[in-house]
Amino acid sequence: MVVTSCTLPTFASDNVAMKELGSLEMGELVATLRDEGLPCENLGMGRQYRFFSFQATDGARIGFSGLELYEADALLRSVVVVKTFRGRGCGRIIITKTLQRARKLGVRHVYLLTTTAVRFFQQLGFSDVKRKDAPDTIAKSEEFAVLCPTSAMLMKRALR
Repeated sequence: MVVTSCTLPTFASDNVAMKELGSLEMGELVATLRDEGLPCENLGMGRQYRFFSFQATDGARIGFSGLELYEADALLRSVVVVKTFRGRGCGRIIITKTLQRARKLGVRHVYLLTTTAVRFFQQLGFSDVKRKDAPDTIAKSEEFAVLCPTSAMLMKRALR
């Protein structure tokens, strides 16, 4: 995820709607991830995966996120803010709403891999984790084991 600063008006959480994507709606997510050079090869459907779109009150697409669920752990996936909405607080809203959904799904710990947004995620309460300390479920995920480079930082946040 790319985070930039600008003087555009910021968004309030109440002005952003979150919707779970169905299999027929995955095309726009895949296209957006490809445009940003983010992994999109293993975006599965089913009980283990949840992908979300986020829209402004006028219907404009703001971005996407996903969760790969492993009982009490989850891998935060596919977080992307559409270019025209960057620098307006939308990334923070997307992460906050995704973590709220994870909590409702019974997740206690959310992990992520990033090469570019460590500081952004630290500001949202994520901490660095040594890759060797990842739980087996996360370490065996395709995202961790194959798709993300070994230089990607593993981060974790506990949910209350």
